[in-house]
Amino acid sequence: MYWVNIVSYAFCLLFSAAALAWIIPAYCPPFEGTGIASTFFPNILCWTILIASAMGILKTWKSGEGREVKNPITLRVFLRLLPFVAVIGLSFPLMRIIGFIPGGILVMAAFQLLLGERRIIHLAAVSAGVVLVYYIVFWHGLKIMLP
Repeated sequence: MYWVNIVSYAFCLLFSAAALAWIIPAYCPPFEGTGIASTFFPNILCWTILIASAMGILKTWKSGEGREVKNPITLRVFLRLLPFVAVIGLSFPLMRIIGFIPGGILVMAAFQLLLGERRIIHLAAVSAGVVLVYYIVFWHGLKIMLP
């Protein structure tokens, strides 16, 4: 469990650092001078993940917590997680190409399919509903530009 924690924290730390350095600046529209910049909340989220991951690595390393526990992550479990990582990684360029609403709906549908949802009505309703609520709250309610 010790190495699983270290590797998981390190992955989160590296991904958030990459998002701060390259992904967010490349895929968010430039600040137009009114309201909140579209990079504001993604930057806060990535900084929070980066700091929490660094603290997790230090805590795990210092305490040695889980050194004696057998590793619960097998190759099968790791391979089961890869499609989720792929969906997240592909969501940035996908939303850049086809826009926030259609891209968000496809990403939400992909997550639901990976989690086992097969009812088409539920897939469509949840995917469209979540994305449209986010769109209304952020774009119209908070005046935050979306990618």
